[in-house]
Amino acid sequence: MAENSRGDNRLMFLLVGGAIGAAVGVLVAPRSGKETREQIRTKLKEQTDALQSEVKSAQEQFAKAKEKIEGETQRLLRRGKDLLGKEQDSVAAAIDAVKEAYLKEKESWDLKHS
Repeated sequence: MAENSRGDNRLMFLLVGGAIGAAVGVLVAPRSGKETREQIRTKLKEQTDALQSEVKSAQEQFAKAKEKIEGETQRLLRRGKDLLGKEQDSVAAAIDAVKEAYLKEKESWDLKHS
């Protein structure tokens, strides 16, 4: 994920740098004020649209990652509960066996000492 974040940052810097470069280029171009303002408006809209597209893409990637993590978490929880249930059954069976052995031994002892 760290690599993807760096790539996103580079893209952001590229877009911002492109917008700044376009604005400076437009400002020094030999056009009328009205034409220059219109070109700035157009370039700004293009950059805004590109940035919105990148934000939407990042949101979609985040949603997919979140869904994947949630699914994996649920799977691990189910697996843990299953394992715990099996261990509880084993412990309960062992306790029952110990109780039964104790009762048999006690009964045998009682018969010998009565």
